[in-house]
Amino acid sequence: MDSYQAPNERSTLLRPADMAVSEEAPVDPFTLKHRFSCYDCLKIAFNCIWLFPLRLLFIVLPSAVMGSCLCMLSILCLSYNEEDPQPLTGWRKFVLQKVATKVSRLFMFGFGFHWIPVIGTPAASSEAPIMVVGPHSSMLDIFVIGCRSIPTALSRAENKSVPFFGRIFTQAFNVIYVSRDEMASRQQAATEINRRLNSGLDWPHLLIFPEGTTTNRKALLQFKHGAFSPGLPVQPVVIRYRNRMNTMVWPDHGDSVTSLSTNHQMRRSRTLTCLLKTSGILYQDPVVFLHQMLLLKT
Repeated sequence: MDSYQAPNERSTLLRPADMAVSEEAPVDPFTLKHRFSCYDCLKIAFNCIWLFPLRLLFIVLPSAVMGSCLCMLSILCLSYNEEDPQPLTGWRKFVLQKVATKVSRLFMFGFGFHWIPVIGTPAASSEAPIMVVGPHSSMLDIFVIGCRSIPTALSRAENKSVPFFGRIFTQAFNVIYVSRDEMASRQQAATEINRRLNSGLDWPHLLIFPEGTTTNRKALLQFKHGAFSPGLPVQPVVIRYRNRMNTMVWPDHGDSVTSLSTNHQMRRSRTLTCLLKTSGILYQDPVVFLHQMLLLKT
């Protein structure tokens, strides 16, 4: 396992030791370039004509509509206080945690993930209230987690302004928003996290992607401190892709459109690996914790 500082990057990059990357060539975690063979190009062209439309019209869009309707149902006639949000209870919690998870699974099936095996048993939110997930490579990661349970999440502030869905998801999932460029916003998010975790209420897992952004999965960025600062047990989860082509990655630079267009694959494979819950006190240093997840990733 190697660690080093990439040029002009403030985040430390860590990569598995068996990756074929020379010491002289630092890993770029934000760019992705695909190299398709002629056979791959033919499959993309052919399957985008029939497979992608079928999945989109009969699985992806219907499940997205159902999921949105379930979110609206769960907050129907619910008084929402942005300054003091409360976890959903009763039938509202049932709708979101039991029914919406099935819709999330159908949504992922529409993207070709016929099986999503889980290695290990996730700890209950009462045992480990924080769920730390990595590597983070696309927005679909949240739906993979949602196939098991619907967590509340820490999200960037820009997502709150998404028309229609921003308000619904804010209330249904009790999302905590943070602007990474503003110190006051980060402090406010940390205060809200501590308030919820110490409230004694029946909150679902708090989902945090500690890298803070999406990458191309070639390296892990150094984790932010937010998930570890409360000093409470955390549930580490590693998301693994088992595909020949790394197409379910939406990087900052490169073939994002190509990645989306490669929904031609008949099926894809993804695995969730849940470590035993770990003490947040023991791993308040995110670098130490990152090394543990990196060993599992390999």
